[in-house]
Amino acid sequence: MTSSTSEKRVTAPDSAEAILGEVGTLLRDLTEIQSSLLSVLKQKRDAMATGALDSLNDLQRIEEEIHRRLKACYDRRSEILERGCSQGLEGETLAELTQQISEKNQADVGNLPEKFQESKEHVRKLQLEHLTNWVIAQKSLLHVSQILEIVATGGKIQPTYGKSESSARGALVDQEA
Repeated sequence: MTSSTSEKRVTAPDSAEAILGEVGTLLRDLTEIQSSLLSVLKQKRDAMATGALDSLNDLQRIEEEIHRRLKACYDRRSEILERGCSQGLEGETLAELTQQISEKNQADVGNLPEKFQESKEHVRKLQLEHLTNWVIAQKSLLHVSQILEIVATGGKIQPTYGKSESSARGALVDQEA
């Protein structure tokens, strides 16, 4: 029994260190992907502002690939959390798992807290960039709907209340026919 206990003592820190290494690798990959996505979103904003449809189509394919890479990171995160759980560590986030490894195994977490903070900052920048792109898209849709209204009404302003002669006829199709 003593040998199995000593084996557990030897392998437990190795496993904890392995998890910490995987967390560090995941955070490095995640930060790289987040930077790529931020760059694509900025390019997308510029393309929407200038109406460059070809660029938007190309950027959409790149963005889809980045989202696949983000999904892979999410799956790796889940696997790391499951491995931690199988070792008796309870954590809903990688930061909590890292904290528990540090406390229970006296392991050095190195620069992981800084990497977590950097990733959080990237998330905030991504949220703002997504919001900016959404606002630009909404303004574009409003502009298109106004153009459609002008075309449909022949450029005549429709009264909000009451009847008028222009409400009986459209610019494209004569409703009396």
